[in-house]
Amino acid sequence: MAVAILLVGGFGTRLMPLTKNTPKPMLTVAGIPVTEHQIAMAKAAGISEIVLATSYLSEVFIPYFGDGSKWGIKIKYAVEKEPLGTGGAIRNAAQLLDSDQSVVILNGDVLSSHDLAEQIRQHESHDADVTLHLTQVEDARAFGCVPTDSNGRVTAFLEKMENPVTNQINAGCYVFNPRVITAIPLDTVVSVERETFPQLVASGAKVFGYVENAYWLDIGTPRALLKASIDIVKRSGEFLAMPGAGIDPTAVITGGSCIGSNSSVGAGAVIDGSIIEAGCVIGPNAKISDSFVATGTEIKNNVKITSSFATNNKPVWGQTGHRVVGEIAYNHLTKKAKRNIEKLLKGEGLATISTYADEIKSDNSFRKYSSWHYVNFKVGETYELSVKNPKGDLVQGIKICQQIILDPKSNSEDKIFHLKLLVHLIGDLHQPLHTGRAEDRGGNMIKVKWFRGKTNLHSVWDTKMIESYNMTYTELSTNLDYFSKNQKEAIQKGTVIDWVNESRELSMNVYDSAKIDQNLSYRYMYDHFSTVKIQLRKGGLRLAKVLNELFG
Repeated sequence: MAVAILLVGGFGTRLMPLTKNTPKPMLTVAGIPVTEHQIAMAKAAGISEIVLATSYLSEVFIPYFGDGSKWGIKIKYAVEKEPLGTGGAIRNAAQLLDSDQSVVILNGDVLSSHDLAEQIRQHESHDADVTLHLTQVEDARAFGCVPTDSNGRVTAFLEKMENPVTNQINAGCYVFNPRVITAIPLDTVVSVERETFPQLVASGAKVFGYVENAYWLDIGTPRALLKASIDIVKRSGEFLAMPGAGIDPTAVITGGSCIGSNSSVGAGAVIDGSIIEAGCVIGPNAKISDSFVATGTEIKNNVKITSSFATNNKPVWGQTGHRVVGEIAYNHLTKKAKRNIEKLLKGEGLATISTYADEIKSDNSFRKYSSWHYVNFKVGETYELSVKNPKGDLVQGIKICQQIILDPKSNSEDKIFHLKLLVHLIGDLHQPLHTGRAEDRGGNMIKVKWFRGKTNLHSVWDTKMIESYNMTYTELSTNLDYFSKNQKEAIQKGTVIDWVNESRELSMNVYDSAKIDQNLSYRYMYDHFSTVKIQLRKGGLRLAKVLNELFG
């Protein structure tokens, strides 16, 4: 009937750090990897052979799926040394297919329950070059739209627009005639969505749309990943426990949660709307809601986690400080700014995106942004009079982000990327040591102890004091988010450069607060955590001001 190629080579940067050691398509949804859901869909549609087009962490797939016999389907593997785009990946993988049958292309970060067998049947009845699954959405402004004529033939591929001509969008599942794939050049970066499909339509090729409004979800964001799992689990009950999971009878598990294989949940624990992956230990009386707990993580007794991604016993979907800044900012957006930002981010919140700029540091392709996290200048100088870093700095980075967001020629992807950076950079600006001295790398070279554990002064101000306060970002932001109108106006007064100079002055006090190798503990926390809280509040309100100016 047909063979298939499954595109599973993406980096999954929006899901970092969960994807640092696990490729996005291998993250679990309802207890099994996303890729396994898609293989089952292909098998149900009558597909007998599938090629996994891998790139990032390709070595993870083979031990799990093997030759596919466990699923009753033949599996092969095509590995890209360098990302080739969707078209390049399809062309590369197709070399492993000997058949002249129709080729189904499944996107590795899309879950769909549409009738794939019917899509294949319609493709073949039309003798089509390509048949795309199209789905209808209420508001197509956030998507490129795909109009069709009365016969279902695609007439155009349109970019995002304020007044879409149709509510039909590309749902990411395609059926190709093999001759179309062979026309794609080998070892070349090609996007089928931006290049191949528009070119085929322009040339008069037979490109059809298969319209079905079945369940469909792009799971490329943290929020969507959780939603997908919850949606599937709730079809059969309040929670799902995988084989080997041990759950104390007094634990309460609700909201479509999934407990991974060989995980244990202690007495009195409460888990709501969360994914607990395999091999985790959830301690007695722990409370976890709206969160993802990565494989092998231990959550200790009485720990409370809300809207977080956790590994190695602490929330790591961003640093708490940055998430506090993002959450406070969100609460002070104008209605118009909030609406425009939510539309652009498609479900991701400011708290969630606030640490994206740190998470992409693991990807060398983003190295050029490293210098944007800080600004250094000599003692006694102001930023205006300082020698500027030719690679860029915190102030220059914020300015570039603002310009790209405001530029009507910028596409949505660029705006989203630079919005994520901007949210993080405003947070960095208010950590005093991000405006510190170059010679000690903003306090990173000043070695101290925190409760007798070795660390450095930068880390104490970045994370140690906040972690020791033992509040989640939601608890901390709630406790900090109280201002009079006059206080708010005073904090938001000034420009980015004014705020940098202010932070620089504060950094000098931070440098004077500790000596090399000094053991910092309760007294240091008592003396200085109030300053940390003030800076978090300032960061949140000032971020809101910047975003209201950009989006309001």
